[in-house]
Amino acid sequence: MTHHLNLKTDFVLQIPWDFSNGRTYKYGAKISSSVESTVYSNPMMAQAVKIHTWYSETTYPNDRFSPTLPLLKANHSYALIAYYKAKPEKSIFIQIDIFDPYGQLIDSVIDVAGEIVFEFPKDASSYQVSLINASNEWLHFNQLLIFETTPDLTTYYFDLNEKLFLSINNHEKSIIAFQNYQNQRLSLPNISDDKVKVIGDPTLNFNQLNAVLINDDSKVLFSKLLSQIKGNGFEVTFVGYHLFDSIVALLMAQLYIPSKVKVCQGFNELVENEKRLSSEAVAKIFALKAKTTIDISK
Repeated sequence: MTHHLNLKTDFVLQIPWDFSNGRTYKYGAKISSSVESTVYSNPMMAQAVKIHTWYSETTYPNDRFSPTLPLLKANHSYALIAYYKAKPEKSIFIQIDIFDPYGQLIDSVIDVAGEIVFEFPKDASSYQVSLINASNEWLHFNQLLIFETTPDLTTYYFDLNEKLFLSINNHEKSIIAFQNYQNQRLSLPNISDDKVKVIGDPTLNFNQLNAVLINDDSKVLFSKLLSQIKGNGFEVTFVGYHLFDSIVALLMAQLYIPSKVKVCQGFNELVENEKRLSSEAVAKIFALKAKTTIDISK
């Protein structure tokens, strides 16, 4: 598999563990969860059994839950990236099963690396994604990513080694922008300035930003972002076009000097009204803003 996957769109869908569907294999299992991840352990489980399955199509009278996978377009190419840790390594398989409108299986794709590129067939109507046991002792699952890919050169690509979304203009730049995050949708900015470099880390979300602000511990969380710009030696402007990426920009400016920040319009009001930020985190944001060179993004 190539080390880069070009994005056909400027957004990525994030799929968490779905507790509503009741299709997790629970017999003998120990399961714990937090906002960020799910830990599954079932060492006595037989091999080749599905640990958990996500669905793109359900019928509520029969299944009693709603689908959580996005609808896909026929004859379009997609990437599925799974974020998890397993013991032993390679003890989890990712399986995609594709069905026609009559519910008949027409294709299956299986991978052990957690990275699958596949084409949704012309006659396909729905699909399922499953985690398959292969002598697994425990699984620490974070999320699935699904995005449309293309062989053509586009604005953004996903770096399979770094696990980051990057703009094609990914050389040393004086302006650094980040992704927006809203309701499991990671969106990358629509940029026309070739001076702007975009870095998207799909592991970041509001809950993590809130924890980092409270604990004053952003260096570890942003280490992958810093590795993309560290050593440039010149002043960097960190840009946010929405609330989420504006907060990331503000936190990054504390780790990279010399730098300044551009935040979105209405930043103060958006911070005050964001329910995913605690009062302590809000106070920290305004304290950081007060000591940082700030401008407003256009």
